Amino acid sequence: MTERGGANSKTELVAFCQRKIGRSMLKDDIVYTTEQFDEQFQCTVKLNCYENQSFAGELCASEKEAQKSAADQALQGLEEDIKALKLPQKRSSAGGGEPGAKSAKVSGDGDENEPPSIAVKSRLHTCVTQLMGRELGEGDIVYEVATLADGSQQATLKAPRLSGKLGRTTWTGDAYMNKRDTKLSAADKAVEAILADPTAAAKIDMSQAKIPAEGAKRNKGPSSAKFMDKAKGSKGKGKGGGGGQSICYDFRDKGECR
Repeated sequence: MTERGGANSKTELVAFCQRKIGRSMLKDDIVYTTEQFDEQFQCTVKLNCYENQSFAGELCASEKEAQKSAADQALQGLEEDIKALKLPQKRSSAGGGEPGAKSAKVSGDGDENEPPSIAVKSRLHTCVTQLMGRELGEGDIVYEVATLADGSQQATLKAPRLSGKLGRTTWTGDAYMNKRDTKLSAADKAVEAILADPTAAAKIDMSQAKIPAEGAKRNKGPSSAKFMDKAKGSKGKGKGGGGGQSICYDFRDKGECR
């Protein structure tokens, strides 16, 4: 089995468990217990969500490394189960289908799904902002991305500062060949779960979401003629020129800047 490194071992274990049991993770579904032996640490991970299986890691120099080792041992012990899931693959547009058709994620049952619109990140930002009653800061929404055995990417998402069950939940995106699409998938599932919670949904006004134009959906940044004309017309502060307003649109990981 290919060695898994870093924090991705824990992320990949979460992704496997969610796919295996068919729901998002709760706080006590995966429990890490660490013991210290002199100057070293050993951790055991227990999968309460999956047959209460336990896996012990190797002795390590730090508690963090011990947890990663335990997760890695779990992934090795569950190797056959992981293979049996038959993780989704992207289908190439070459060879079959209509010319020029976009490639799409293909799920285990053969259904095709385009990745969610980039607008879902703005919706997630709106949901979490309104639930917390303030602008978001670092750590309010946390993504982790694991590279799976087939080379595809799979993201997990947490909003740990939300209250109650939502703050304890981890959402796992569908696997795609790039990080952006799997993050959008995780965000989409988070928004769906938040809006399905009656208490949370009552506090959210989705009309406040700043939805980007659909034309920006698959672009890395704004490049339309309309945007360029606006940019050219905006003068910086200087001699003889009024201080024009600079507008920045960034719909990547850090949300919008304006």
